[in-house]
Amino acid sequence: GILDRIDSLTAAVPVFACLLLLVFRTL
Repeated sequence: GILDRIDSLTAAVPVFACLLLLVFRTL
């Protein structure tokens, strides 16, 4: 349900943040 989506989003936020940092560092 909605709570499951929120949990998945909160779990994915740090992963996306790390990926963005790595991409910006390689530029």
